[in-house]
Amino acid sequence: MDLKNLTTFVTIIHTGSFTAAAQHLGYAQSTITGQIKVLEESLQTCLFERIGRQAKLTTSGKILYRHALALLNIAKQAETEVKNPDTPNGQLLIGAPESLCAEILPALVKDYCKTYPQVDLQLRFDTCQNFRNALRKGTLDIALFLDEPLQDRDLIVYQLFPEPMSLLVSPEHPLSHADTVLPKDLSGQALLLTEPGCSYRLLFEGMLRQYQITPHSILEISSIEVIRQFAVHGLGITFLSQRAVARELLSGSLIALSWQGPIFNIQAQLAYHRDKWLSPALQAFVDLCHKRLYKM
Repeated sequence: MDLKNLTTFVTIIHTGSFTAAAQHLGYAQSTITGQIKVLEESLQTCLFERIGRQAKLTTSGKILYRHALALLNIAKQAETEVKNPDTPNGQLLIGAPESLCAEILPALVKDYCKTYPQVDLQLRFDTCQNFRNALRKGTLDIALFLDEPLQDRDLIVYQLFPEPMSLLVSPEHPLSHADTVLPKDLSGQALLLTEPGCSYRLLFEGMLRQYQITPHSILEISSIEVIRQFAVHGLGITFLSQRAVARELLSGSLIALSWQGPIFNIQAQLAYHRDKWLSPALQAFVDLCHKRLYKM
């Protein structure tokens, strides 16, 4: 099997269509179609079901996808080791939640880029669940998580540090000066929450279901900065890490409620796929995270 054809095959899956893959790879669409035809003929099977403009993987295609990722990873490993056996270089794709990117990563990334200037570092923001999927697909090399301790058997996980969470309101909110806030006190309140799929939002909503709490409303906001501003202006209760609102807590523009409900065990964690090759660039990033962030 030609590695170029396998690369095309995997790119179609990751981009979602033959057309998008052709644009991503800089090929004519006829070239993409021809490469897949050659691959199917060499394997004597059908890899995609073409229904209208959609291309869905067949059972054979799903099997090949798993092996193609491994083969391309090995090829990349061989090329890197032969060309630069010890020097971190190439591209490194990192996933990280917005709150860590804003408060923790700038100094770490600056240090990494200064030490390893030959590495093309790329950061991507998303939810923890999407990071899991991306690590399994090979579209991310490594990801930082804010979540309960990960138990995924196919991931190598490093616990870095606990991330205390708080329920936060403006000083004018009726609950801001309550001596004790229990789950029942959230009934009928307006909530400001991160987007669906966010790990700590899922935990918070699980607590609401456990105590059969019905809020007055839930406003979903994808930006931590916008959530902070909405909370400061008294538009509802939010649930964020204390680190993400450190300036607001110090200035008094946000108040941490005296929460007496369940404790949320959120940890900052670093994870990559168990089958992922630790290139020099990836190993250097793991080492730097462990040095700078472990038990901080």
